[in-house]
Amino acid sequence: MNNAKNEMIEEYAAKVMGLAKDTITVKFRFFDAALAKLKLVPKKKIGDFACDGEVLYYDPNMLLKLYLEEPNVAVRVFLHVLLHCVFRHYNRIDKKNEQYWNLAADIAVENTILELGFEGVVITNPTEHDEMISFTSQLAHIVSSSYIKNPLTTTHYGFSAGSFKDMTRVAKLNPKMWTEIMLDNKDYLVEQIDVLTKNLEDYKKALQENDEEKLSTLLDEGRAIKEEAEKLRNEKTAQRIK
Repeated sequence: MNNAKNEMIEEYAAKVMGLAKDTITVKFRFFDAALAKLKLVPKKKIGDFACDGEVLYYDPNMLLKLYLEEPNVAVRVFLHVLLHCVFRHYNRIDKKNEQYWNLAADIAVENTILELGFEGVVITNPTEHDEMISFTSQLAHIVSSSYIKNPLTTTHYGFSAGSFKDMTRVAKLNPKMWTEIMLDNKDYLVEQIDVLTKNLEDYKKALQENDEEKLSTLLDEGRAIKEEAEKLRNEKTAQRIK
C-alpha cells in the first residue's frame, strides 16, 4: 500500500515539475537550451530542493505540500535555480565568504526574475494549461517549422523583412526537447492543428474562387480578433499593476 502511495506521490510531483518546466518554456523561450540541460531528479528527505549545477533535485512529498499551499512555487523555484545555472553561480562560489556569496547570488537572481516579468505567469490547472500551451506555444512552433520548409526559403534574401523573421524565429528550436513536449500533449495539439487547417482551407477556397469579398471578410475577422485579444491583455496587465 505504501509503495503504491509513494509511486502516486512521485508521479504527481513529476507532473508538477513538468508543468513548471513547460510554463517557463512558453513564457521564456530563450531558456530552451538551459532547460534541456538541467535534469530533474526526485530525491526524498532533502528538505525541498537542491541543485549542483546540472541536476535539480526535489523532494516529492515536500513539493506537493508546497504546491497545495502555493501552486506557483514550482515555477518560481525552477526559474530561480535555472538562473543560478545560467549565471554559473554553482561553479564560482567564494568559499571564504560563502554566506555573503550565496546572498549576493540570490539577490542577482531574484532581481532578474522580476525584470523578466515573472508576475505575468498565470496559475492554472494541468488540463487548462495543456490545452492552452498547445495553442499559444506548440502550434506556433509547428507552424514556424512547417513554414520554413518552403523551397523558397533558400532564396528569400532581399525579398523578406519583419514578417518572415517573425514567422521563422521559433523554427530554430531544440528538436529533442520539443518532440518530447509535443508528444506528451499530442491530443490537444492535434486539435489545434485541425482548427488551423480549417482556417487555412477557408483562405485557400476564397483565393481559388477569386472571392474578393470572402477573402476581405476573413482578413478583417483576423484583424478584429487580434485587436480584441490585445485589448484584453492590456486590461489584465493594467489590473496587475494596480
